[in-house]
Amino acid sequence: MLNRTIVRARLRHFKIVTPSLLTLTTAAPCEITAASLLQADVQAAIDLATYGNTVCIPAGDATWSTGVVITKGIHLRGAGDGITNITSALASGYLLRYDPDATSITNDMPFSINRMLLDINSNASGGIHIDPNTTGTQKLTKVALHRMTIKNVGGTGGSAEEPAIRIGERGNLFGV
Repeated sequence: MLNRTIVRARLRHFKIVTPSLLTLTTAAPCEITAASLLQADVQAAIDLATYGNTVCIPAGDATWSTGVVITKGIHLRGAGDGITNITSALASGYLLRYDPDATSITNDMPFSINRMLLDINSNASGGIHIDPNTTGTQKLTKVALHRMTIKNVGGTGGSAEEPAIRIGERGNLFGV
């Protein structure tokens, strides 16, 4: 008899169909690929995306002095943790900020960031800010961050230092 608990823990990217049959789950295709790892190219690709699209960021190393802002429920995917590497040169703020628009909130659109390394570079900036921006009974329940590293957090900015991941200033976010 197959121990499903052990299989789930060890084979996180597999889905159990029956106790004796496993299937590999594959990532969604890239509908939009950024022209380069430069911040302006990544922001342009994000701006072109429609709800539910997967925006892919190429492999490489880049230093950003400005972060990107995502307002639509999309999937932002690098080439791999340690393969797509973004280093912060921000004095404050976040490398990646998700501030969902009304359509994303009303329809609880899925949003994810994965397969990249964010190096905060020990300055006062942060890695990812997710602001649900919801009111009343609205909530976001389909937000995922996975297969990624955020390193060198905690700069010399005193009280201005931002955390690696900041979730919400306002609104309801469930199930992250």
